[in-house]
Order: sequence, then C-alpha cells, then structure tokens
Amino acid sequence: MTRVAVLAYTQIDRDSRVLRACDALAEAGFAVTAVGFGQRPSPRWNFVALPQMGGLPLQRLALLATQAPANLAPALAPRLHFLRAHHRAARAALVALAPDVIHANDWIALPDRFDESLA
Repeated sequence: MTRVAVLAYTQIDRDSRVLRACDALAEAGFAVTAVGFGQRPSPRWNFVALPQMGGLPLQRLALLATQAPANLAPALAPRLHFLRAHHRAARAALVALAPDVIHANDWIALPDRFDESLA
C-alpha cells in the first residue's frame, strides 16, 4: 500500500481542504498520515501533531524573520527554514514515516531541498 504523508502547517481538524484531501486519499486506498497542528481529526488515517507555533502575530513575525533574509540570500533558505521548531519536528516526522509520497499543502510546508547537515 502506498503511504502518503500530508503536511500542513494548519489546525488540521479545522482545515476543510486538508480534511477533504486526506479523506479522498484514504478512500482511494492510500495509507494516509497527516502531519500538522491540532487534534487527530479522523480515525480513518493517522496523525502526527506538531508543536504549536504561537499566536498569529508571532507566526507572522517568525515568517518575516525567516523568509525576508531568504529572499535576499536564497542559499540561506533551507537553514532559515529549519530555525523554526515545528519545521524541524515536521522534518523529523517525515523522515521517521518514510512515506512514498509527501503532499505539502502550502508553499511554506517544504524548503526547496532537505540538507542532511540540518538534520
């Protein structure tokens, strides 16, 4: 059975896009594991909870602090991406799961590459 990890930096139990995607994948016969925030939303697929990011102002500040420098110096993007605890936790979860497919739900979900030195 093909294993699919759905990575979303949202409250998965409240995100209808992610819920629909996970349900559709499970109905199609895939072994689905959602990786994100919140509570386990469905008994039909697995769930890995990430550490919370903090409130919206803190999230936006952290995004600005990591993405603005990456725009000026793209080579720094992977290192800046993994400064955030939930990004490191997501990477660790994905490495442990070793899925056949990773569905990143938003552009911020994955860096352009996984540098093994950042593990």
